[in-house]
Amino acid sequence: MTSQGAEQTTRGRERLALIVANGTYADHRLHSLQAPALDASRLADVLQSADVGDFRVQLCVDGSQIEVRKAIGKLFHRRHPEDLLVLYYSGHGLKDDWGQLYLATRDTEKEFFAATSVDAAWISRQIDRCPAKRIILILDCCYSGAYENSAKGEQDSIDIAGTFKGDGSGRVVLSATTSVQLAWQDERLVGDLPQSIFTRHLVEGLSTGAADLGRDGYIDVHELCEYVQASVQAEGGRQTPQMWTQKYEGRLRIAKARQRPTTPASDVSILYELLVCSGPLTGRRFRLHPGETKIGREADCLIRLDDPKVSRKHATIVVGDEGVRVFDQGSTHGTKIEEQRVQSAWLLLDGRLVVGETALRLVRAGATSANQTDLGTQQATELMPLQKPKPTIVNS
Repeated sequence: MTSQGAEQTTRGRERLALIVANGTYADHRLHSLQAPALDASRLADVLQSADVGDFRVQLCVDGSQIEVRKAIGKLFHRRHPEDLLVLYYSGHGLKDDWGQLYLATRDTEKEFFAATSVDAAWISRQIDRCPAKRIILILDCCYSGAYENSAKGEQDSIDIAGTFKGDGSGRVVLSATTSVQLAWQDERLVGDLPQSIFTRHLVEGLSTGAADLGRDGYIDVHELCEYVQASVQAEGGRQTPQMWTQKYEGRLRIAKARQRPTTPASDVSILYELLVCSGPLTGRRFRLHPGETKIGREADCLIRLDDPKVSRKHATIVVGDEGVRVFDQGSTHGTKIEEQRVQSAWLLLDGRLVVGETALRLVRAGATSANQTDLGTQQATELMPLQKPKPTIVNS
């Protein structure tokens, strides 16, 4: 068991996080996991970073049942109502014949796991008795039936929302899976230890600021869940992250969003363009420079569409090293990729993006024309094509 802390630099009440990770088990019938230790280290780094989470973090890695219970008890003991508390667990999840969830520890015995692990009902009682009104519980384990080499879990499905429902207030539960799915380790990473797919995207969204879907400088738990869901699905993951809230209204902020560096247009090569396939501006092209490009009807949007069903600030496109990602900005009529309404998702090459009644297709940047409009240091350049293509009919 190890512990680690960080100085709190934010004003106001305390921000405390306990990260519990168990991958080593004395009972050989519980197979070892490589992901939890790496998950714990990377999540701790981002949560305790002063410019992201600014949490005071404690790590409990491969702890015994008593060590884990004591650490959880201390997290919820004598807190102020305005404290923000985060409890994270990565490891094996087990279920008894009555549908109760248990979190495995280093000394958990599979045959007697109900007596040698940490039960969710006990955790729920600690939360009920805690005065803090803002508590986030993050679970990266599974609760389904199959027992496979790269999966974290045992037994049959379980109702996570019901398991952690209690009498306390301000409770948010973020889970790596639905009640019937496995939580997978990522064994496709080359030259690195396997890491949980869920936690890898969780850390990515927090550390890069990409989970700030509203682009207001902060990341709340709703945005974080939406980002992780979209990222796991875009990767072809076999799990669906879920979130439940109890007696908490509004958007609970978990971190600040790091500002992404922007590169002047003159210093970078243009890889992508958006071609308008249908709508009022059919045939137009918009260059996409690295960084953020906003789409909407307002004058400050770099891609301005004269479409009555496009919101003033409709969507944001982010071009990075990994590709092109689209974020809806709370638009009235929604943002769609390949006919599916999305909050955030990757836009693949030749993929179709629909905002309002305008359909755009992502294409590789082509030769510029004489009618190019020079926008200087702006991140989008509107181009007239050499030959205006025929409109594409889109059925919405």
